[in-house]
Amino acid sequence: MTVVLGTQPPRFRGVLHVFGRVPGTLPKATGGEGATVFWTTGACLFKYRQNKEKAAEYMKSLTFNDGIWKDSISGSPTSHPGQIPPYQSFYDKWNKSKSTWWQDWVPLVLDQLQVAKAIPNQKFGLTQFQIGQPLSERYLKGEEPDPKKATARHDLCV
Repeated sequence: MTVVLGTQPPRFRGVLHVFGRVPGTLPKATGGEGATVFWTTGACLFKYRQNKEKAAEYMKSLTFNDGIWKDSISGSPTSHPGQIPPYQSFYDKWNKSKSTWWQDWVPLVLDQLQVAKAIPNQKFGLTQFQIGQPLSERYLKGEEPDPKKATARHDLCV
């Protein structure tokens, strides 16, 4: 499980929703804008697709890559993803020796995940995907060649 401090619609930026508690400000990387906290597995392997072993190897190479996590945590001139690794081995290594790019918000988010509980499903949870499905499908079918435009239209709908 990773925490994603991703770019959210403007109405959610800078707000930390802590499981039914009063919202507070979100920790942010230097130069970042902050966003809503949410988490995701980040990848999936489709049941009836080919090359699952290669896809799994690729995901493992990404998720164990120190450079990926450095860029995600410290940010770059063009991006501040704010994802943290799901593997305890990274935190053990970083606790022994903090890098110059380390951000103080990382343990705050990690600590919250240790006590977090799943948000119960409810009937409106799927609605955002149902509303945006026709727009996403336009890209998947090749009717819209630009994934950024397709994503922007989807985001405006939901």
